[in-house]
Amino acid sequence: MASMIHPEKAEQWSVTAAVAGMASSNTITMEFEQVFDNYDIQLNDGNRTITVGPLRSFMGQIIPDGVTVELIINGKMINEVYLKQTYNGLVKFKLNPDLIPNGIYDFKVTTGGVTREIKKVKL
Repeated sequence: MASMIHPEKAEQWSVTAAVAGMASSNTITMEFEQVFDNYDIQLNDGNRTITVGPLRSFMGQIIPDGVTVELIINGKMINEVYLKQTYNGLVKFKLNPDLIPNGIYDFKVTTGGVTREIKKVKL
């Protein structure tokens, strides 16, 4: 018996069972559907706290811990990428004013193969 963790986004996997040097099975193909197709993003604390989630599956359940959430911040002189993993279906990014000074920025959030953009955010 073997177990696999569902991928974070829609994917197709090919799987073959093998006993090293002795035998192998036919290959099967497995199609994984998108876990969710939308999610909430909240901006708080002068837009310096970005909360993603709660992330829920298509069945309404909170997704398992550990799903990667990527935040890309673009501005005139800033191009930053942050990665965090979900806990209880949420991720919070807190933007340090020493690293991201006040200004106008574009945010791009990607998780589970779904990307959302928020343009012209004032910090």
